[in-house]
Amino acid sequence: MTTLDTNEPAPAAEQPAAEKVPASAPAHNELDKLIEGRDVTWRAPTIQETARDLPDVLTQVEIYHRAGVCGNNTSLAQANAKALGAHSLGKSIMWGLENLVVSKDNRLGMSAIGMRGLFLERVPGGIIEYVETTPERCVMRAYRPGKGWTQCEWTEEDSQRAGLTAQGTTREGRPFQTTHGKYPEDMKVARCTSRLARRCWPDILGGCSYLPEELGEELPPPVAAPEIAPDAPSAPTRQERQQAPALSINAVYAKWHGLGKARKDAGDSTWADFEDKAKRGAWFKAFLAALLGADVPDPRALTQDELGVIMADIEKNADPRPFDQREVPNG
Repeated sequence: MTTLDTNEPAPAAEQPAAEKVPASAPAHNELDKLIEGRDVTWRAPTIQETARDLPDVLTQVEIYHRAGVCGNNTSLAQANAKALGAHSLGKSIMWGLENLVVSKDNRLGMSAIGMRGLFLERVPGGIIEYVETTPERCVMRAYRPGKGWTQCEWTEEDSQRAGLTAQGTTREGRPFQTTHGKYPEDMKVARCTSRLARRCWPDILGGCSYLPEELGEELPPPVAAPEIAPDAPSAPTRQERQQAPALSINAVYAKWHGLGKARKDAGDSTWADFEDKAKRGAWFKAFLAALLGADVPDPRALTQDELGVIMADIEKNADPRPFDQREVPNG
């Protein structure tokens, strides 16, 4: 494996030609003037910002999880961890669900596409080159203004040392072809990306510096379904499947939030400050108090019956305002 950095002496055969340094990468002093000495265009959110955004993040994750877009085997806790990981990186919830994975030992891994995307998005003048990509070897290099070129490779020998064989065996002893065996070139690009990211842009990864498969998340294909025991419980009936799940305050708030935002977007001047979280929270509590006939200091303490009354009103009237603010129909 060869690592090349223009800031250090290197053998002539490995030294990139001077004309290959891209014109889009400014000289060090020009870069310092352009971005005041920093070559990263983002910063992690503060603890206060995370605490401020946390309720909205968890509410959206629950909606995604109910809709089944978090992955068949992803629990709500894992989806929340991905979303918060994405938030700490300044990315969207959907980006986190697609690019982050929670490992068996509760660590976050990031896809190779996510690693490359963060670098190209957040390093002005940053460049990634694929020097060589074959099923046997991948060589990549990245240019970071102010630091020069960094080059890494991943070979078939590296794959063998890492235990990435083309054939695997299930717990039942059945052979199967691994992902590395099916797509050897793509898998070497992914491993080379991970190695390059840790050496060239570790400060951008937010601690998610390993691929999901490097954290042990590449599993064999599912085994054949076991035979159903004669005394096994029967599948739920259609009536049981159609029973509504238990309501949560997050689901109620999400419905109310959607109606309030629609009023703001429609130009209702009384909802112009809807994006103000303090005012929005006060409006939501006023709405709850109007429906229940009593102040609601902590919406999370509402019972299922109370949540049912609120949700029924929201679905029937589609109006996020308290009773005294609603239009009275003529006649």
